[in-house]
Amino acid sequence: MRKILSILLFLLLGNACAYSQTSSSVFKDRDNPISASDLQSKVVVKGPKPVAGDIISGVIRDADGPFNATPVVERDSLNRTLAYSFTDSTGFFSFRLVNPDDRLQVFYIGFYSVNCEFSGSYFEIEMKPDIDGRIIIEDWPGWPGPVIPRDGDTFPLLLHNGELASFPEGSRDKLNSFDFDRYYNDLDKIALLYGINRSDIKEVKVIKDTEAVTEWFAWGINGALDVITR
Repeated sequence: MRKILSILLFLLLGNACAYSQTSSSVFKDRDNPISASDLQSKVVVKGPKPVAGDIISGVIRDADGPFNATPVVERDSLNRTLAYSFTDSTGFFSFRLVNPDDRLQVFYIGFYSVNCEFSGSYFEIEMKPDIDGRIIIEDWPGWPGPVIPRDGDTFPLLLHNGELASFPEGSRDKLNSFDFDRYYNDLDKIALLYGINRSDIKEVKVIKDTEAVTEWFAWGINGALDVITR
């Protein structure tokens, strides 16, 4: 499996925000380069610089409308999550700030992430799509892509050796009907679900609660199941 390719380039703006991208996204092809301005999300920060205990709030959207269930995180210099919130159906979020020297981060698969200083207390963020895709996963036989949990899904985020696992299209109903609470340690059923040999499974890691959300944001809200193979 190819590893996730991620080279972070920070495009500093007046409001001290940065946007991550991959090297493959800098040029659509050699003859048609994409300018840096095309890759930048639009961020407007309002209000005075906050202090610890202030409420941080804002709205996240793209050109098509508000972002629902999008994680918004306060991270410190050690990349630890100190506070977080999820946007509602209108794209609104709010949380209580722990340290004004931390940074606000927004991550959503398929869009450039946003990394901002808390220069104000209200953020208006318009996300920009990643044209070429940040997550690159090798096509396993019959496995065209990852299945990311969405609103209403009950299955955990499924990983393989620490990366997003891939399943055939149409797997969502099958995954929702699979009793993970009962069979998470049944290697035969897990091997059948993943389409691999039982003998290839070295370990099954169950990641829950804060650890899952901290690592995988909204997609880890139901936990994560990581199958480690030999």
